[in-house]
Amino acid sequence: MAKRTSGLRSLDLSHTEISDAGMAAAVPHLEGLTHLRLEGADLTSKGIAPLAKLTALQTLDLRFMDFGDDTVHALHLLAELRSLTLRTDQVTCGAMAEALQKWQKLEKLVWMSADLDCDANVSTMPSLRELWLDHSGVSPAFSRDLGQSATLEVLSLQHTFFRDDQAPPPGANGTLAIIGLPSNEQHGDINGDGLDDLILGVDRDSWNDVPESGSVHVFLGRTSWQADYLLEDADVRFVGTEQYQSMGSWMLVSDMNADGFDDVVVASPSHPVGTKAGETFVFYGQES
Repeated sequence: MAKRTSGLRSLDLSHTEISDAGMAAAVPHLEGLTHLRLEGADLTSKGIAPLAKLTALQTLDLRFMDFGDDTVHALHLLAELRSLTLRTDQVTCGAMAEALQKWQKLEKLVWMSADLDCDANVSTMPSLRELWLDHSGVSPAFSRDLGQSATLEVLSLQHTFFRDDQAPPPGANGTLAIIGLPSNEQHGDINGDGLDDLILGVDRDSWNDVPESGSVHVFLGRTSWQADYLLEDADVRFVGTEQYQSMGSWMLVSDMNADGFDDVVVASPSHPVGTKAGETFVFYGQES
């Protein structure tokens, strides 16, 4: 009997109950998948390793699951990866360093909860343009390697500390360094000037001393960027007004009303406070 494959290209399984066996059984039917997000799923390395068969994957997002070095080794086969997000404290720097040399097309790496105690040779990756570090410790060797990259355009340091009192690597070779607390990042042209704007969501921000109200910061596109920016430098800002509103935890940038300007769709999962209903806001783009 011929194997049936799904026409799915993008799949999000966030906080979904699926077993290792169930994931392994589903993989043969998802061979055309290009974008996959798994967050909080009840999966271990046994359920994640079969993803290596999804060789068309270009975007892979793995968060809050039980996997380590063996899983990363299995994912070496994903040669088409352009964007990778990993949140786990069980993957060693050495295992990732080896894998990064296999993912030669990788353009964006979001690396969370990592102990970066090695020289991962990030500077030798030919396509890497964005590196986002979150809740990570950076060794002098890793920091020196970052400073030598000729391709990095965006370096974001979120809840990241540098050992031995070293300073963060400077924005060299035109790198845009974002030193702050962004948890979500999108791009689009919200003012219709033909330049790509940068939109950052900070869902745990306590703007105006309102605990974890969240905020969204828009940096309008420009032909020349400074080496580093603070969130306070944003051109446009949307802020939550209630505690634990978590504005900016999820965002979408798209032209929702077909007027030629990209719009910003922002979710507040804990709004109104005291409910689990959530609320979505749409901020329409316009000429600036």
